[in-house]
Amino acid sequence: MPRLSALYHFPLSTLHQLISNALRAAGFLTGALATAWSSVCFFQAWLPRAFLPTQRFFVGGFVAGFWALLQHGRPGSRGVFLASAKASVESLWKVGVKRRWWRAMRGGDVWVFVAALMLTGVVYERDARAVKEGAWRKGISWVRGEGWKDWGMEEDVDDEDEDGEEAEDRIKED
Repeated sequence: MPRLSALYHFPLSTLHQLISNALRAAGFLTGALATAWSSVCFFQAWLPRAFLPTQRFFVGGFVAGFWALLQHGRPGSRGVFLASAKASVESLWKVGVKRRWWRAMRGGDVWVFVAALMLTGVVYERDARAVKEGAWRKGISWVRGEGWKDWGMEEDVDDEDEDGEEAEDRIKED
């Protein structure tokens, strides 16, 4: 949703951006759903019965996910990708329970959430700047017990200081 001040000061460009974002999101959702549904019909009609009898649904979902490229690089696209990834993991969990690939367990969705937090922590520990938003970096550092600090920004400052010290040392040597 655009800010009201932007709508007041720049009405045409704000409305153009709003309509463009709405059409892009609608194209993503419509294309993904239509591709997933039509891939089922296509695979049933054109592939032999014995070729990928159960996996064709997964292949259709994978192909339908390519519609997310409409959102790539746009503001807010990360949320779209994360929401679709969350839905995919949740669907995988439910299919795995139904097909008895693993057992259903009490609090299984919580364990998936814990695994996601663990993965986020590993990525954050490896490189804090991999988490793009400063508020998220602060939240992750707070959850890890490191205080409400943006360690990614402090690493940037430390890197700049080291580069500056190296440059000063080179100047003194000359």
